[in-house]
Amino acid sequence: MKFYKTQAEGSSAYGVMARDGDELYSYLPNTELWHRSPELETDFYFEQEGVYTEVAPDEVPDLIAGVQRIDERGAGGLYVQRRRSQPREDLRTSAALGIIVGKRQATGKGVLEYLRKSPMGRWVVVALYGIEDAGAARQLKHEITQNKKKSYGQFGPLEVRVIPNAGKQIAEVQVRKSTPKATPHYRPAVAAHRKVSATGRSPKPALARAKSARTTKLEAAATALGQPRSAKAKSAASSSLSQRIQKDEAKRALMKRRRARAVTSKIVSKAAKGKNPSKSGIRTIKGK
Repeated sequence: MKFYKTQAEGSSAYGVMARDGDELYSYLPNTELWHRSPELETDFYFEQEGVYTEVAPDEVPDLIAGVQRIDERGAGGLYVQRRRSQPREDLRTSAALGIIVGKRQATGKGVLEYLRKSPMGRWVVVALYGIEDAGAARQLKHEITQNKKKSYGQFGPLEVRVIPNAGKQIAEVQVRKSTPKATPHYRPAVAAHRKVSATGRSPKPALARAKSARTTKLEAAATALGQPRSAKAKSAASSSLSQRIQKDEAKRALMKRRRARAVTSKIVSKAAKGKNPSKSGIRTIKGK
């Protein structure tokens, strides 16, 4: 990777260019990204109308800080728009080129735009730190993982890792978009009373569920009587339905008697303790 300071002949304004093999990328302050430039490639390799001065990688952060923004109100706006519409393959972040551009490098709009254009599962270098600042890299990982970096919330669940590179004396913070997992961290919290069963119905009390199931069975039996069957089959189904209805009525009568006995027992118990039976719910009948 080589870097160049680019200038037009006799101009004080300058740009910064990165050379990656045969591909040339120019830095654009409006997007905070490095864009592949066919125009620069044509001039650099063939025409040589511009002035190209090679610079050390350590000089690049200060140089890109001094590159002038392009005024987007006129023709410059069309140029910037074309650069913004470039595919991900024609873009590079400063971190991807090995440039440490400051403490807020991970939240720059260029990094976020590059991550937005990146496909699911592709690792993206969002920040670089000197190997002596590996602790800061781990802190950034923690902040992104715990959703403390609000600008990363738009991407959904993210995987983050820190890759130390002792040879280059740097630590990379890499991020990739991933599919949501069935964990409490990504599953929305739902109140217990709002949960819905697999059948799409809300939970019901045990008595209501039993009543609903009983009614469903009776309705199914009644419907079965209307199906085209032999006389013997219809007679058997009718007999079964009558038995179910009688059994159901007997159960309801038994429950009523049990409730009545419980109420009577409670009233008699209160009367035995000296309370007025009439006030306890027992009505006396005169002459009997």
